[in-house]
Amino acid sequence: MNNNIDKYLGDLIQQDLTFDMKPLRIGAIVLGGLGDALDFWAWLAGCRKRFPTASIVAYTGNDRSNTAELLEKYSPANIALPFKRYLKRFGLLKLPIRGSSWQSLSDIERTKYDLFFDLRPYGCGIYKKMDNDYQFFCPDWFTEAYENMLSGHTANLTQMGLSVVALRNLATGMEGDYTFIQFPLNNLIEKLSVPYVTIHHGAQKGMKTKLWYVTYWAELTNWLKGKGYHVYQLGIKSEERIKGAISLLGKTSLFQTAAILKNAAHHIDTEGGLVRLAKCGNINQHCTVLGGATPKELFGFPDNNNIWLNVCEPCYLRVGFWNTECRWRLQGMEYEHRCMRKIYPELVIESLKEIL
Repeated sequence: MNNNIDKYLGDLIQQDLTFDMKPLRIGAIVLGGLGDALDFWAWLAGCRKRFPTASIVAYTGNDRSNTAELLEKYSPANIALPFKRYLKRFGLLKLPIRGSSWQSLSDIERTKYDLFFDLRPYGCGIYKKMDNDYQFFCPDWFTEAYENMLSGHTANLTQMGLSVVALRNLATGMEGDYTFIQFPLNNLIEKLSVPYVTIHHGAQKGMKTKLWYVTYWAELTNWLKGKGYHVYQLGIKSEERIKGAISLLGKTSLFQTAAILKNAAHHIDTEGGLVRLAKCGNINQHCTVLGGATPKELFGFPDNNNIWLNVCEPCYLRVGFWNTECRWRLQGMEYEHRCMRKIYPELVIESLKEIL
């Protein structure tokens, strides 16, 4: 824990350790999908370690996925509350209802707690209750990013060379880690053929800049099958199928997916939620991860086989449409989506020869 955070949180840590009549009330917010929820879970484990008797409430989820039930039942949080982005229509104008954005929800909910951690990407603003007011703390290196949420300032944090969990630990003095996550596993009724490798193309059409190409996946699948592996494609039903792979799209629960990952010989994926799921403490699956649009520094795990070409600066949060359109698309095919297009199957196969 750095000295500034230690000084800021010191009295509350002592209050928690000398628990008397009522527990310390802590709130924390991280919105997003599965990957964001697992990053949050890792941080919550560190928060529980720092505040063992506190009552911790986690705000989580987004319009597409509700991870609150998962975190409430299995994470160190006592309660997890779901987030929804509600809109109210006034004629042709649609406006968000108060509490339906990360900022407004944080502004409302932090008044309920002795300590509130606004873990917006990817540091933290901390609010400590002081009589009828709040004392605010934010580390110097994150202040600009905090005040300009989800902007290029956040992307610039990659220069620190730390992952999302490590940045939040640094900002809050916690010691969160994926090794603390014990994710529930549920085996399929029908056993899969072994040995097998799992692949995942990517589920969200709104994140298409992160995706590899199905023709590339097919070539890689053929090579894996030639090595004697059964190849199972994980994901949701709407994903594009990979030729030659055995489709499990939409056929497994999240808990079953976790068990399949645990027992695989290897997992190959683009940067995203299933890679984080594979790194949970009781799964600990080695992965080959293909990335480009998002920075490896923030989202990569050092012990994975990370393939980033760094042919251009990651688009992540630097332009508003970073996740749907390549910002170099108007420069011609030589430039468009080259971060992923130039990760040719031969390159991935060569890297796998040392693993499989």
